[in-house]
Amino acid sequence: MFLHSKYHQFSYEKNNDNLNKFCKRFCAIIILVVLCLSQPLISQNAKTFDPVLANLLQTRLDNSIQGRNLIGASAAAFVPGQGVWVGTSGYSVPAQSDTILPSMLFGIGSITKTYTAAILLDLIEDGVLSLEDSLHQWIPNFEYVDSTITIRQILKHTSGIYNYTNNPGFFGAVISDPNYRWSPEEILTSYLFAPNFPPGAAWDYSNTGFTIAGMIIKAATGMEVSSYLHSNILGPQNISNTFIEAEDTLIGEVVHHWFDIDGDGDLDDIHSWPREGLYSAAWTGGAIMATAEDVALWGHLLYSASFLSQTALNEMTNFYPLNFHPFTGYGLGTMRTSYAGKTLWGHNGGIFGFSSSLFYFSEDSASFVTILNQNGDADAVNAELFETYLNYTPTGIKVSENPAIKDFHLFQNYPNPFNPQTTIKYRLNVSAKVKLTIYNTMGEVIKTLVDEQESPGVKEIRWDGVNNDGKKVASGMYLYALKVNSRSEFGKMVLLK
Repeated sequence: MFLHSKYHQFSYEKNNDNLNKFCKRFCAIIILVVLCLSQPLISQNAKTFDPVLANLLQTRLDNSIQGRNLIGASAAAFVPGQGVWVGTSGYSVPAQSDTILPSMLFGIGSITKTYTAAILLDLIEDGVLSLEDSLHQWIPNFEYVDSTITIRQILKHTSGIYNYTNNPGFFGAVISDPNYRWSPEEILTSYLFAPNFPPGAAWDYSNTGFTIAGMIIKAATGMEVSSYLHSNILGPQNISNTFIEAEDTLIGEVVHHWFDIDGDGDLDDIHSWPREGLYSAAWTGGAIMATAEDVALWGHLLYSASFLSQTALNEMTNFYPLNFHPFTGYGLGTMRTSYAGKTLWGHNGGIFGFSSSLFYFSEDSASFVTILNQNGDADAVNAELFETYLNYTPTGIKVSENPAIKDFHLFQNYPNPFNPQTTIKYRLNVSAKVKLTIYNTMGEVIKTLVDEQESPGVKEIRWDGVNNDGKKVASGMYLYALKVNSRSEFGKMVLLK
């Protein structure tokens, strides 16, 4: 485990052909649409998650995990007006066919930094401290830690403080005595070298800064960080399956997680390996364990300004420019990245046996989370889920302001099954912006049949089984979605050849 130069987090990287090769997957077409019930969300009534989108997300997750030969994953998406989709794929213990459950806890690594930064911003809003406070106002002096460094600089990684996880002796010490409980003072005393640059002169990721952030929280509140997090932030929002390991008592089952702990080239089940040493060291920089659903709810709560004020959120998302593709900036405990031409906020993380990714799409106030029970590219899997969402609903799926008013009706296509063509019929009761799209079960756009303003009346559109490139598509199941203004309805059809 080390600080990866690309992702800048607690992570582990090894050259394992099984993790990098893609497997071809052949499967029968199953005509199935899964109806997912949403969970209660902060200040919202329970909604029904769009079943077509839920099916597309689950299919994409399954294909992504199997295609990358990964052990397993838990994923979630929050979409305003619908609630939460939760999906799992793969196994906790493959040899026992022990599948992953949505309730299982995963280590989220450096996504923890978003929570730590949010606590400090909450204290700033309460007038307890300031982003411009210097470290000497809150913690003792330590060699190699410039006491004039500000809270803003440690949260933005512009402090210049040496990253203790880069010290080659540190992880050897953690592995040699996994039960040892590390104190932040011991880390600052024993595992730092000279600063990388003067405060504010440049950017370099430092887990040490977030260890210091935890020390400041304790000094400012007189509380354990976990106590403040639960009582002041997560508890009031009914986010109850999130824990700071080494401070909290975990409630729930921790998924089995896999890591080459003995260096023989094979992944080992380290579920029973003591977590005290590693997680006490990671602490406020990477020690949270949570369900994917909780992290998706957190992403929306944090970045939609539902918890912090817009002023505080603006501070958090004032990014230092970066060029670590696809990462383009770092704010206060928050990364900025770009996928499919869209800007996303969030963070990723990695710690022994876990990799995680949180994206927040501000245009739709939607959040996406993927957590793996091994070290791998969780960002890539999460990006595929986000891409599936974008392909299905480029401007988001929202509930009509007045559901009692029916603006349109989508009929079943006919004939169905069909060959070589079928007719899709719908009725508009109002003049509206209309989009009629065909998707495959991977969530990929196959054909856009209508995308224009239309007048009221009954419409009939024929589809001849040809995609947007003018090529005939394969036999199988396809989904058709009619979006009228901000509402969507769907149908399913089968092409036989």
